[in-house]
Amino acid sequence: MKSRAHPHRSLTKIAVVAAFIFLHPAGWAQTLTVFRDGEPAQADEVNDNFAALQADIEALKQNLEALTPLRHPDRYYPNWRYEPDFYLTLPTTAGSWAGFLYDDEDYFYFLLGQVPNYAVSEKSRYNINLMANTGGETPERLWAGAFVRRAPDIDAQHKAEHLAGVVSPNEPSHTGDLMFYHLRLSHHRNQSFSTFNYSKDPNLSYGNSSESDWQYAMTRGMVTSVLAGFYSLLDLTSSTHGKHCPTINLYLNTDYSVEVTSPDCESIPLDLP
Repeated sequence: MKSRAHPHRSLTKIAVVAAFIFLHPAGWAQTLTVFRDGEPAQADEVNDNFAALQADIEALKQNLEALTPLRHPDRYYPNWRYEPDFYLTLPTTAGSWAGFLYDDEDYFYFLLGQVPNYAVSEKSRYNINLMANTGGETPERLWAGAFVRRAPDIDAQHKAEHLAGVVSPNEPSHTGDLMFYHLRLSHHRNQSFSTFNYSKDPNLSYGNSSESDWQYAMTRGMVTSVLAGFYSLLDLTSSTHGKHCPTINLYLNTDYSVEVTSPDCESIPLDLP
């Protein structure tokens, strides 16, 4: 800590700095100039003090931003560190649809078959969890779920392609700074699960790309488009019926919007109290 002594009176503004010294003495002990009574304050030293104060405030703001997910339990942030304004909430529902938001990224594995002839299946907990019950004498259960995970491996892949001058038509034009996500949907009626078919406009195909590869590399705009179409298809805001769709088709357009359709949806009347 530096110290100066002069016979003149100091600037009154240094009282403000002194007050903040007591708030953060440990962090600033080596950076702030302390003025004694009767000494003048030189502009550069006062400016240095306030610059240190500003730096500390900015650090505090960053710490508060890191707590954002905890301050909003009704939101799920798939990538709050790099896209803090992108989050998911439960959709608007009616009838007997009830929802629960799960804000973690848990994965778990289990074995299919017997050793040594077995396969490992990967499962994950869904971030959007929606359930409806039709009520009545023979109630049926309807389920809809979605999880969204950041895909850092895809982020790195597309950044490398950008640096190498490789242009993929399977993604919007960018400068290598896009963030990508993996989205998975689920839907069933009494544990009879739906089939999801992914396809895309032929102009988005290249090399050995498949019809469904884009589900593992979606931008936030694509994620938002898929979820909006999924919720609309299931008619979650109906107070008279639930909806089950055994087959759900997702089609990626050239503008990267997604159409969510089904050829075999069935409306199931609700018998609620």
